[in-house]
Amino acid sequence: MRKSGWRASAVGVVAVLVLLGLLHNSSVPAATTQAFACDGIGGNVRAQGRTTLHIEDSKIVPNLVADQNATVSLKNSTVEDEVHEVGHATVHPIDTGVKGEVVSDPPAVVRRSAKAASVPPTRSFRMGLTPFPYDLTLEALAATKDFLHRNADVISIHLEGVPWLEAHTGEPFHPNLMGDWQRHKEATPPQGKVYLSLSPLNNGRSGIAGYRAAEENLPLPAPFVGKALDAPIVTSAYLSYCRRAIRYFRPDFMTIGIEVNELFHNNRSQWQAYVTLHRRVYETLKRENPDLLICVTFTLHNMLNADWQDRGQMLAATKELMAYSDLVAASFYPFMAMLGGRMDESLLWLCEEFDGFEKPYIFSESGQPAEPVVLKSLGFTIPADPQRQCLVLDKLLSFADRRPVEFLIWYLPRDYDGLWDKIQATAPEFFGVWRDCGLLDGHGKQRPVYHLWRTHFQRPLRQE
Repeated sequence: MRKSGWRASAVGVVAVLVLLGLLHNSSVPAATTQAFACDGIGGNVRAQGRTTLHIEDSKIVPNLVADQNATVSLKNSTVEDEVHEVGHATVHPIDTGVKGEVVSDPPAVVRRSAKAASVPPTRSFRMGLTPFPYDLTLEALAATKDFLHRNADVISIHLEGVPWLEAHTGEPFHPNLMGDWQRHKEATPPQGKVYLSLSPLNNGRSGIAGYRAAEENLPLPAPFVGKALDAPIVTSAYLSYCRRAIRYFRPDFMTIGIEVNELFHNNRSQWQAYVTLHRRVYETLKRENPDLLICVTFTLHNMLNADWQDRGQMLAATKELMAYSDLVAASFYPFMAMLGGRMDESLLWLCEEFDGFEKPYIFSESGQPAEPVVLKSLGFTIPADPQRQCLVLDKLLSFADRRPVEFLIWYLPRDYDGLWDKIQATAPEFFGVWRDCGLLDGHGKQRPVYHLWRTHFQRPLRQE
């Protein structure tokens, strides 16, 4: 991954004063409005107090710091290192590149969230988790279920893999699969809604899902080997699987394709076959379950991933599926594309691209680590800390308060250190990327993000 530049923002720039020349360690005092247009600004630029600062056609070396209540607009410029937002300061980019990261002062997030005036007394959206266990023990399973009962009013039942053969023949599903289904069902909070996620795609989002029987990711049964996603046997079996899952879980919301934009990126030759499968399954399930909200999800972070050169085509392809989706459903892990400090920009892009469909939003899954993510095989570390984790959740909650959002899913209740210790010798390194995204750490200690979650969860849910 590489740190990407900022996308365009719809923030206007009003130039009051233009200073030409080279500035070094510039500091703009409080209660002023100024604008710069320079070939180069050497040293840090700091905007303080009630400053409104406009910078156009400039190169800042190395950092831009916006402090206290400052507002900074950048247009057609570059920042060689980092942008820092401190306190209640804001920085608005317009066609501006930042080679380092955009860092917001985390304590400002906590202070802002704690202000009663900034948080409505009730909430219109539900808050949910998955029952993903932090360890392979009965104690961990019980503790996870209890945590969901106390801290969620919607459960995300996220199931990868498909029991292709049994779905095709009508035979009972494997007891291990049914035991997993029962565990998920029992974790549903009292009076909680059920969000069910299924997918015909594999974990790598590159083709047909692996076979699920005694365990996940088993080789495909012979009748399915080599079959396209829109082959009649695949469509029929997947539809049967969805029907049986609906009867068992009785969901209020349902995904029938998880993070499907990544199939377009990873294996475009399969895209049209997937679209055909999705349309057929969606239309049939909607006829049979008219009140069930059915959707397809996409990864917001990879829609904004500068390393993915097909973003525009991927976006257009994803939008075509909105005719067969009742919700705009985003899976969002900002750290996966270095977006932790660019939440406002990311969510603004989401609105600009998808508000026009006039459909409710959901965050089908989300998360941000509280500890750095070290990928030894790549020689790469993703920076993370508890404060930035709070910032990400705070921005999502604020979005949900302002927009038509049905629910927000934070994927991990607790870090899965115990599970990782048992499987890391045989599991891909990448599976550990999400390990530290929990509301609780690996020892079960409450993180600052847990208290932020509770502050919002304790607000009464408005009558539906």
